[in-house]
Amino acid sequence: MSKSKKRIEVLQPIVKSTEDNVTFEKLILACNKYIYANDFKDYELTVLSQKDGVTVGIITTGHNKNLPPKKNKATGSHSTLGIDITKENLSFGNVFLYDATLNVLFYEVNKNGCYLDDLKAYLQNKWNIDNTENLVDVNFYLVSRKGEYERLLKMSYFKEFQAVIANPTEVLQEIEDNESSLLGIARKCVSDAAKANTDTLVVKFSTHGKKINKTGLGRQTILKYVRSFQHLFSIGQKRNVQVLKVQGYFSDPELPTTLQPINLIADTFTIYISLTDKLLHNDLQEAEREAEVKKLYLKHLPELKMLFKPEKK
Repeated sequence: MSKSKKRIEVLQPIVKSTEDNVTFEKLILACNKYIYANDFKDYELTVLSQKDGVTVGIITTGHNKNLPPKKNKATGSHSTLGIDITKENLSFGNVFLYDATLNVLFYEVNKNGCYLDDLKAYLQNKWNIDNTENLVDVNFYLVSRKGEYERLLKMSYFKEFQAVIANPTEVLQEIEDNESSLLGIARKCVSDAAKANTDTLVVKFSTHGKKINKTGLGRQTILKYVRSFQHLFSIGQKRNVQVLKVQGYFSDPELPTTLQPINLIADTFTIYISLTDKLLHNDLQEAEREAEVKKLYLKHLPELKMLFKPEKK
């Protein structure tokens, strides 16, 4: 029987709260079985299992508006799907696994499902309604296998920044309604590229080097550009980010003193689960999704432990 690959993002969730410390695990459990709806979709988080600090669950996304028609192959005519939209919807799933000890989240990418920005809104909505004195803000950051972003933060001199985005018109269609402030810079660049009808967007800043430009590129500006374009990864657009790199120098004598490249794409996790193909589904393959994401997690756990050694208590 054939199988389809589903990409899994490896992320670190960061939760900021106004009062008491709120963990991501606490957010997940607080939202179990909670239904949150916007104009076109509704979302529900279900915890499937929890053991030894590892929580596995699934986000169910229900589409209830702008549903496509079905086509009669013999006549070529179209008609409605025949579902009662007051009681039924089309459902799609995103499996997730969260390790509370390492603060690492495995999250399935599904273009018809719940994007990370939707998950952020979902978690914040439930918690902030119930806890008006302790509001939370949730963000997700891609895990670099070799800590490339951490290396970037250690740079004292930025010589060059470059981002190359394929299909800017397609990217704009996916993000133009996304209100995340992190996307501000990327959205503006992609929008200008789409208006120019270009097939590839190239953003590049460069200096002639330390002898001519003593201070290098503006640190805060470059970090803002990196975070904005990197945020495209988290909303299903990683395939269109062809290049995202910085070159510069470290001042730490224990680190290399020559010009160093930092590739913020190549060292992220590119991993997949496999799900059995079916002509018609009668469930979200919860058991198969759970087994697959657990297997993938165990495969990469040794590497994750090297990257994120838990703090001693």
